[in-house]
Amino acid sequence: MTVYRALKVALGVISVLALYIGGTQALYAHRLMPGIHVGNVDVGGKTTEQAQAILDQRVSGLNQLSYVKEDRKIPLTAQEIGLAVDTKATLQEARGYGRHNLLDRVSYPLHLLSGNTAESPLHYTLVESALRDKLAATTKDLASPAKNATIVREGRDFRIMPEEAGSIVDPAVNVQAARRAVESFQSTIPLYIRQQQPEIRAADLGATKAYAEQLAASPLTVTAAGKSFKANEATVASWVAFEPRLQTGIQVPLLQANLLSQVDRSFGVGTDNAPIIRGDYKTLYAVADVTKIGEYIASIADGVDQPPENARLAFVNNQLTVEGQAGWCSAQSPGGGESAGFQFKASRPYRSAAHHQQKS
Repeated sequence: MTVYRALKVALGVISVLALYIGGTQALYAHRLMPGIHVGNVDVGGKTTEQAQAILDQRVSGLNQLSYVKEDRKIPLTAQEIGLAVDTKATLQEARGYGRHNLLDRVSYPLHLLSGNTAESPLHYTLVESALRDKLAATTKDLASPAKNATIVREGRDFRIMPEEAGSIVDPAVNVQAARRAVESFQSTIPLYIRQQQPEIRAADLGATKAYAEQLAASPLTVTAAGKSFKANEATVASWVAFEPRLQTGIQVPLLQANLLSQVDRSFGVGTDNAPIIRGDYKTLYAVADVTKIGEYIASIADGVDQPPENARLAFVNNQLTVEGQAGWCSAQSPGGGESAGFQFKASRPYRSAAHHQQKS
């Protein structure tokens, strides 16, 4: 008897559901199924013509759009950004909800019983490159790029200039904001400006500054062709340049990081006092400025260059001798990169003394 009653109840429930499903399909045979939204517009239960009229009205409000940030307003038109909405394709997809196949015909009415709705997408095109160009042209005054920390020279001394955070109008984020606004038929788009952090920080430049100061701590004496030239500390300091490089940080696997935090807790170390695990970061390296060193070489070249004397026959103390000597000329060292310098080399006379001795 219990099984019989259970079967009767089950058959009754099935019959009711079948009637509900069949009735829903029959009632909305020439209308969109209930609970269907396109963006924030409810088109459920409407005929195609009614839904078309509603969407056309809402789409007309998208002809004039504007980005807004506090008291700043940036207007733009649908034509400028290539915005075009296809309401017919939108309604065609919306009308298919609950009608695609047998499973959909059965499941969608049950979906409505639980109080759920269906979101049907808006079909439209948007030329993102045109929107990005429009943003770039109209928001230049709102952007303030971040400034990296750097090292400047003051005589023979060096000083670290701190970094400064900046702000940028992120094109990718704002394009997505425009899409969300269009898809919900909103003509006002929030303009997003995000903070930009510098890549090089003053806290990472202490060692580089100390190295540069060590290079310029004492004058440099250059000896060539029997002559000495002294470059003072300020001159040597001017030969130091700084270039950005990627510094490899400490890489700690997740397991080790977890163990580290456990050890910290066991010793009573708080989260704020725990060691910072850093990945790769940018910093500055002190390198030789090849251009500056080349300028210095040119400035002392006149004091080193000495043209060679060709060998010649002469009488000295009633004896025939051969006179002549090699000269000296300055030349920049080949190569480049991080190393730069100069060398002095002897230049040979055009006609050697050996040539005269052979002829005599």
